[in-house]
Amino acid sequence: MNNNTNDTDDIEIIPAPPKVTAEDIKKEKTYKRRLFEKGFAKEYVRNGMNGLQAYKKMRPIVKDSSAGVEATKALKIPSVREEITLLLQDNNLALEDVLKVHTRNLNQDKNLNVSQTAVQDAYKLHGVRGFSRDSDKGGSVNVAIVIKK
Repeated sequence: MNNNTNDTDDIEIIPAPPKVTAEDIKKEKTYKRRLFEKGFAKEYVRNGMNGLQAYKKMRPIVKDSSAGVEATKALKIPSVREEITLLLQDNNLALEDVLKVHTRNLNQDKNLNVSQTAVQDAYKLHGVRGFSRDSDKGGSVNVAIVIKK
């Protein structure tokens, strides 16, 4: 039996996908990280400067204990703090709102240093600065006292 048909006529040639470089992967990770940082900052401001709640909004399946730790880490990232400061400026955060968070901080013992850093950033937006380690380097210091009636 002499069949003159070519078996390769039925084969479809599919072009190879483009090669993914290490640089492409790095760009993608940077992009995703930036998206997370912006989203976390937005949720942080939206949730009354509550890092745990902000992190849970971004990563709902994370346990509360892990969310608190991860929120603390996120709040130490300079780009996150910058984004929070910009959002606070854009939203015209009232000094009374900052005082509410400050009062909340007076009654908590977990992650106080990070939460208080956010309060200090908010105070700076209103022209009020508290004591810091840098205050002994010759800079002027304004002192704010919170008195609850």
